[in-house]
Order: sequence, then C-alpha cells, then structure tokens
Amino acid sequence: MSATAGIRADIAVVLSEDGDLADIPGRVDDAAAALNGKYITDGGATIAANTGAISVPFDSGVLSGETMTITPTLNGTQISTWVCADVPAQFIPSGCEAP
Repeated sequence: MSATAGIRADIAVVLSEDGDLADIPGRVDDAAAALNGKYITDGGATIAANTGAISVPFDSGVLSGETMTITPTLNGTQISTWVCADVPAQFIPSGCEAP
C-alpha cells in the first residue's frame, strides 16, 4: 500500500475538488505511470475512470503475473476505505480491506 500512497492521495484530492472521479485518469495518469517498486511493473499501473480503481501489476516475487486492484469506497466526496482484490487473500495489505 505504501507504493500507491501518493496516487491514493491524488485520487482523494480529485474527489474532494470535483465531487466525482469521472476525470481521474487524466488527472493522475502521470503518477500512475511513475509508480515503481521492487515487485511492481514499472509504469504498469493504471487508474479506472469513474471508479478511481488502481490496477497494480506485479512482475516479480510470489505475485509475479498477478494484478492487484485497489478500489476506493466513497462516502460522498471522501474515501472511507480502500478495497484490495484480485490477489490471494493472504497477500491483501493490512491497510486495505478484502472484498
């Protein structure tokens, strides 16, 4: 979750300012493209329009070949939680809820 902290903060700002996430890809694509890490495919993260879901592909480690989807749970113009999916439950980060 720490690797996506900046993107998640950017998504929260867009939601607060715009009241929705319709234009989210154009506003945070650069941050998603810059995302990298020890196990993350450099530049491979994407942000879904309208939902703000972050797709993070892994290229090494036990999750190599998997893609984790991190989706905000909205409460009006705020994000109440983040839900992580599409990877085995034992690899869901502690700062994220399982679906």
